[in-house]
Amino acid sequence: MPALEHVKELIESALPGSEVEIVDFAGGGGDHLTARVSAPQFAGLSLIPLGIWRKKKREGRSGIKAQVGPISWENYEFRKLVYFVGATTVVNIVIASQLSYGAVNSILGGPDTLEWG
Repeated sequence: MPALEHVKELIESALPGSEVEIVDFAGGGGDHLTARVSAPQFAGLSLIPLGIWRKKKREGRSGIKAQVGPISWENYEFRKLVYFVGATTVVNIVIASQLSYGAVNSILGGPDTLEWG
């Protein structure tokens, strides 16, 4: 398991000028960590609600209505959306299965290890 100081150094090197506090919830096991990170790189996130407010104010109460066509297979935009959602779902399943396989393989000690405890 990684040392808490090593994890802290990794975060601080990735976010220069950050303040990092690492806590181990498992009582020293190193497998359940939480990190509290304060960094100047996150300052822009506070501007998001301001931008949403300005957009709503600019559009007025009615807002901009989306132009949605009929939900039928004859609608080209709807078919395109269905194909996109289907393709990205398949890609996400493949990525997740490969990552899960790699994690289990890593925990078990490689492909030749078949012992479960």
